[in-house]
Amino acid sequence: MEFIDVHSHFESIGSEIEKLLSSVRIRVVCVATDKESSLNIIQNGLPYAFVGVHPSCAGSDEDISWLNEIAAVAFGIGETGLDPKYGPLEPQEKIFMKQLDIAEKLQKPVQVHSRNAAKKCLEILGSYKLSRVLMHWFDQEELTKEVNSMGYFASFGPALLYSKKLERIVEKIDTSLILTESDYPIQYTPLRGMSGPVLIPSVVFKVSQILGYKFGDMAELIADNAERFLGRVNSTNAPTPSKA
Repeated sequence: MEFIDVHSHFESIGSEIEKLLSSVRIRVVCVATDKESSLNIIQNGLPYAFVGVHPSCAGSDEDISWLNEIAAVAFGIGETGLDPKYGPLEPQEKIFMKQLDIAEKLQKPVQVHSRNAAKKCLEILGSYKLSRVLMHWFDQEELTKEVNSMGYFASFGPALLYSKKLERIVEKIDTSLILTESDYPIQYTPLRGMSGPVLIPSVVFKVSQILGYKFGDMAELIADNAERFLGRVNSTNAPTPSKA
């Protein structure tokens, strides 16, 4: 049984964490937020590196010519998107669209931050021909139909273990589009401050409970979804998990 954390912010992985993750067969996708972290994860040779500019950094990273130089060797583009928490959306939109231009040109997958701006993000994304899109920590219940129809992946993290709202969203998202993430180093207060990829099996188990599927089958389905998002397999037909 294998698990995949599609969204974490490790910039390097030491021997201790490598040993821990390998013991529970968790693969980690490392996502950057700015120029420095993008260069770090590429230079450290992390296997699933996403490079880009987070909306919180959009104001200070208007020149992203550096991203053109490293995007070709990265797995994908992100974390990018929109978030009104970090100020006016206009400058964020400019950086967001520049990154989508790169993703479209290179046909790279994209990880999108859309807190309190999912509708606008979907509008912008819909104007591009992108190969694969992940709505990271997706929590806009009223937009699940749009996400399904656009074929975008949606990832769920440890907050699912205690959020009734996220449970409802999982029930509405197409099972072939569900992914799991930790958003490390985010800590989850209701889980006594726990964090990291080691929580992924618990998230998968929670998804299996919500949807009424066997744990092993749900893990296989989500792993297959991740392979398709990362572009490691060409199949568009996800397996159908068995009911528990």
